[in-house]
Amino acid sequence: MILNKKDALIYLAAPYTHDDPRVVAERMRIIDSYAASMIGAGYRVFSPLSYGHNLARRYSLATNYEYWASFNDEILRACQYLLVLRLPGWQDSKGLAREIAIAKEREIPIEYLYPDLSDFGVTIEPDTSGLSINQFEVLGAN
Repeated sequence: MILNKKDALIYLAAPYTHDDPRVVAERMRIIDSYAASMIGAGYRVFSPLSYGHNLARRYSLATNYEYWASFNDEILRACQYLLVLRLPGWQDSKGLAREIAIAKEREIPIEYLYPDLSDFGVTIEPDTSGLSINQFEVLGAN
């Protein structure tokens, strides 16, 4: 369980790309908040989306997954855990699917998290896939 592993490097993954830039902006707001909350609580977290999105916006770099894939893949391979934020659209994300596949291939433990989006003014229907869900104390911070 990730909660007991503050010394481990955690790769925080979530869906990113969307046709509506407002959806991308909202996803980034949530992802950044979770990454900052976890780091503030003492976890060693790398959020490729927080890293890449901000660099891409500031320096006119590409934002598509293919541009960042090889870099992100190498970082993921160095991590001890993959934490997947199940934001709306997560199951349709090809980048996220690739990250999950790499983690499985490398036998990197994966935890799936339903973030409490009520703090962000977002309401989603619950997933009924039956996959296990872990919540932890740092989540929900703004």
